[in-house]
Amino acid sequence: MSNNVVQHWLDTQEGMPVKFFTMDPEVAPSSVVRETNDINIMFSVPTTELCVNETVWKVGDPDITEQGVRFVVTGGTLGNPGPETINSWFKIEKVTKTAPFYKLRIVHRIA
Repeated sequence: MSNNVVQHWLDTQEGMPVKFFTMDPEVAPSSVVRETNDINIMFSVPTTELCVNETVWKVGDPDITEQGVRFVVTGGTLGNPGPETINSWFKIEKVTKTAPFYKLRIVHRIA
């Protein structure tokens, strides 16, 4: 079972904390994430607060519409980089060179 990862419509609303993991999940979550890192993202709260057991993010399957939109959902795999877990890997990219705005990008192959 997966659940959509969503942004609250109100920017001032505090969200749930997340952890960023690089290739080896045995290494503690990173406090610095470089744009060159392939990362897993995981909600950092007890699953009892989420009412779900899955906290690792992944790119979900295309929806049933003509456009085949894909959403970020939970149910991903932590670590274990490879073809079977490719949907669980992201990169953080700077949106502009002048402002500190970032976006998530899907990793299409593991570096």
